[in-house]
Parts: sequence; C-alpha cells; structure tokens
Amino acid sequence: MRVRNLLTPLASQALTKTEECQGAAVLSASKSPEDWTLLSAALTAHSLFTGLSEDVHKVLIEEMRAVRLAPGGEVFNQDQHGCNFYIIRQGTAVVQVDGQEVRELGPSQAFGELALLQNTRRTASVKAKTELELWLLEQSAFAAAVRAASALHYRETRDFINRVALLDGLSFKQKDALLDVVVPLKFAPGEKIAGEGEPGHMMFIVSEGEVTLLQRTVAIRKVVKGQLFGEQAIYHLGYKHEHTAVAETAVTLLTLARSNALFALGPQMETILMRRVIEVSFARNRTLKKLASEVRERLMSAVTVQHFDARSPVFARGLLLGSTLYIVLEGSLRTSSGLFAQTGDCIGEEEVAMESPTTRIIEDVVASEDLFLAEISKEKWKAATAVLTMDDPESESVLCLRKVTVFRSVKAAKLLAMASVSTT
Repeated sequence: MRVRNLLTPLASQALTKTEECQGAAVLSASKSPEDWTLLSAALTAHSLFTGLSEDVHKVLIEEMRAVRLAPGGEVFNQDQHGCNFYIIRQGTAVVQVDGQEVRELGPSQAFGELALLQNTRRTASVKAKTELELWLLEQSAFAAAVRAASALHYRETRDFINRVALLDGLSFKQKDALLDVVVPLKFAPGEKIAGEGEPGHMMFIVSEGEVTLLQRTVAIRKVVKGQLFGEQAIYHLGYKHEHTAVAETAVTLLTLARSNALFALGPQMETILMRRVIEVSFARNRTLKKLASEVRERLMSAVTVQHFDARSPVFARGLLLGSTLYIVLEGSLRTSSGLFAQTGDCIGEEEVAMESPTTRIIEDVVASEDLFLAEISKEKWKAATAVLTMDDPESESVLCLRKVTVFRSVKAAKLLAMASVSTT
C-alpha cells in the first residue's frame, strides 16, 4: 500500500510488451506489384488511413514486413499487449474471444489496430486457420500514420477538445498536446461501435452521421453531429459501456482513448480525471451536494489518495467511521456478503461531520481489484467546512451584502471577506 498526493501520477499504466507472431518465418522484404496493389487497397479502405496521400501510403507499405505462420500458429493472444497492425496477404485466420471462435479473416483484411489506438491489451486472440501470410506494421510506424491522419482533421479535433467539459481546465498548450492523440474512425451503416457491458477505453464525438445507443436491444437515444458519448471511459479506468452503440448511417467519429490522454498530458490529466470523479461523487451524494461550491473546492484540494492491490484488506471489521471521508476513485470494494462500494461512491460522509459518530464496519472489506481511494481527514474536513455559507445563521452580514444588486454575482468567499471588514 502506498500514499500519494492528488498531484502525483497514478500507478503506471504502461504494459509490458510481448513479441507477437512467435514462431513465424520472416519472408522476403521485397514486394511484388500484386502486394503493392493489395496493401494500397487495404490502407485506402481502412477508416484510419482514408484521405492520406499516396506518398504516405507508400511510406507505410515500405515499412511493412511479411511473416508466415503454420496452421494453428498464434498471431497474438487475448490480454497480450498489442505491438503490430496486420493485413492478411494469404490464408485464413480465426478470431477467438475467451476460447470461442467469433469470426474469420481473409486476404486483404486488416486487424489489430484497436489495441494500438487505445494502448491496451488485446481483446481477442487471432490464430492461423490455414497457412497464413501477414504483412505487419510495427507500432511506431502505425503511430506516425495515425498522427498524419489526425492532422487532416486539425480544426475538427481542436473543436472536439474545446467541447469536452472534462478538459475545460487544460491550458492552450495542454490541449495542443492532445491533438496528436485524437483519432478519426469510420463505421459503415449497421456496424457496432461499442457493446453494452464491454470494457470502454475511449470517448467519441460524432463528426459525420448518426449513432444509435441501445440498452438491451431497445433504442435509447440518437447521437448526431457534434454530440459526445462514452466520455465516462476517460475518467473511469474500469468503465464498461452502458449502451450498445451502432452506426445508424455511415459515421465518422473523433475518438480519444484514456491511455493516450494520460500519455499526452501525464500528471496533469490524472489530476483532472480524479477531480472529475470527486466532483461527480459530490454532485450525486445527498449529503455532499448540499455543500457550498467554495467548501467543495477546499475539500478537493485537501485530498490524498491511497492505492490498494486486488484482494488487499481496506477496512477491518469493527472500524469506527468518522475519522475520514473516503471516495472510491477507481475500482470497487467487497465483503463476504457482496459489493460494498464502487467507483464514485463515498464512505463516511455523514459520520465525518459528527462529533461522536457510532457507525462501525460490520464485515472485513477488501479491494475487489486494483483500487484507488481518495481520503479527506476529519481535521481537513473541519478546516474546509469552517467557512461560513449563505445557509449559516451567523452569516447575517453576508445576507445583507447579497441584497445589494451589484454583489449578487459575487462568490460567498469574497462576500465573507467584505463582511469581515464591514461596520454595523
């Protein structure tokens, strides 16, 4: 277990890369005219590379190398970190999720880009059904191509970043750093973009077309040009999509992956993400949402964060609540009886305000998974909430000042300062 300040980065999300296509034979680097035709057509058809010049396609094709796998050979495995983008030259591959075959891939089909875009582990395994020849593009060259594609959408990307409320606290320079990691994706009518209950790693904004969000096959709402969906994936590490998103028409989406945002901005982004979770937690908690905005701001600046590994003990049976307010930033907690708290939940928010709380934890509580827990001590709570608010019966001077038209938009903290030097 370790303690860190709110401004300290989260535990590194960097994943150990594992070599893919192990056991594959490396083929000649030279490409026939037929190879050039196949690769050019595959890149042109792919949503990531549509619109790139022939010169850029040529550079990418020159960077690709060919390998051959025997039947049954593994291209990559589920949960392995992605390191290549692939286009099938010859043969057939099968895609498996949790050991179950879900589809086949054939010549000229491309795959493997999502794990590279999101800097996440593979969500499926791909194996050679027949003898399989592949062209592969390593992650560094793939990333350069994505940046080139993003540059074509510069104005849209900047508008996208400016529209996301989560990013409001970023400076111009920080927003500029995100321009390289916002990626355009295209989907055909009827194509699934995200599935209900599936892990979510990126947020989307509709650039062109229309998306339908469904819950248990029932259409909930339409998302049209300029609108966002999936933004919770940015500030919740373990987020799972609440809806199935399907392209109603041909759709172009601008996407921002959580890991890419963290990579581009480092500690600044992590601070923003944590503050956002705390803000949402305060806003939906019946006790904390009543606090004045100045008090909430003071509480957020007083937060420290603890990290717990999966299955680590967090609260012991019999623990008296009241010494600390806890907020679950990422992960969840369980007892032997079931779920105790999850991301966004607060623990001890009523007791921390009491002089003599009596509530105790009745069962041992452990971290269900990797857990980040924000903490505000009773001393810091008292210091933050000592500020007089408009609801405080002692704030008569503030109420008087508020009646003056020119002072109605002034924040309570400034009115308090004015009231403290006013005469009666």
